[in-house]
Amino acid sequence: MIWSHNEYWMVTGDHQGLIKYWQSNMNNLKAFQAHEESIRDISFAVSDLKFASCSDDGAIKVWDFERVEEERTLKGHGWDVRCIDWHPILPIIASGSKDSLIKIWDAKSGKNLTTLHGHKNTIAKIKWNMNGNWLLTGSRDQLVKVFDIRTMKEFQTLRGHKREVTSMQWHPVHEDLFVSGAWDGAICYWVIGQDQPIASVTTAHQSSVWDLDWHPLGHILVSASNDHTTKFWTRNRPGDTMSDRYINTEGKEEDPASTMPQPSQRPRLSRDSDGSAGRGFRSNQNYQGNHRQGPPQGRGPSYHQGGPPSSPRGMGAHPGNSPRSTGRPAPQMPPGGGHARGLSQHPGGSYVSHGQPYNRNENGPMQPPPNVFPNGPNQQMPPPPPPPPPPPSR
Repeated sequence: MIWSHNEYWMVTGDHQGLIKYWQSNMNNLKAFQAHEESIRDISFAVSDLKFASCSDDGAIKVWDFERVEEERTLKGHGWDVRCIDWHPILPIIASGSKDSLIKIWDAKSGKNLTTLHGHKNTIAKIKWNMNGNWLLTGSRDQLVKVFDIRTMKEFQTLRGHKREVTSMQWHPVHEDLFVSGAWDGAICYWVIGQDQPIASVTTAHQSSVWDLDWHPLGHILVSASNDHTTKFWTRNRPGDTMSDRYINTEGKEEDPASTMPQPSQRPRLSRDSDGSAGRGFRSNQNYQGNHRQGPPQGRGPSYHQGGPPSSPRGMGAHPGNSPRSTGRPAPQMPPGGGHARGLSQHPGGSYVSHGQPYNRNENGPMQPPPNVFPNGPNQQMPPPPPPPPPPPSR
């Protein structure tokens, strides 16, 4: 699949040897039989008036786009032709084949201008640089090579992939920068003149990277893989490394769940001095009658805000409320045997409020006592005296 340079048309080839014309709204206008076997690659001329196609039948064909006619067939490869690319300036076509040969053709005459030997396995991808002088090739021998057609010689071999090279693309702005993808899902960034990649993402995909392409401005890269995903990549900020939340420095994909706090790092509930688990907060006030004091030395049962702490069943009063533990004299009980809040201790270890026991529930939490002052805390206080009458006027 390829778009024309004017971006008006898209041309696709399939495994049945059919070529189809598509508009930008995905309207299919034309389909015709171009090859006998699977079509591997298509490339447009710089004028968009012609395009070339290659196939597993070993042939390269040049087509007139408007008339949909075959102009000539280029034959010379001894095996499947896997990739082609039209020169950005001249009527020259470069092709790579399963016979590990790279051939350069004259598109007008159909003659083979030269054959380049450098790889030892199938040529998977071939790309012209925008300057028209460099030819980039990637092969199943895990090598990336750069040829200079002015001398017709190889001037650099790049080693960095651990599996077959499956895709490549030059940067649209920086002519010495390109990116390559491999069978193992790795993506490498290269600069001409350096033997090692300047950056790499070894786990970019879970399977082979079939195609790569840049945004016209060069700030976003898109990759398509055999793992049925398409990913968009953007450049890092200055000073940032290739490591992030998903790709660590060792090149292994990091599970996002591993960045969550572990059980030993999560906040725990507070524990009391006796070792029992707390309830998440501590009360800083202990009501004992109308007197306030600090927290007791040991907290057993829970507190009920507004009343005294309940004692353990059958153990009498809570030890934190005894004069010995607090260091203060016990408050005086009002007449009637209750506390100052209207509560009195029951012999069975509970509290009574106006004759109603404040018991601990056997099968559930403690039941609160009835409201002592349903109409407010100042209910039992006598009303203020009426104001004195004004003096009689003379």
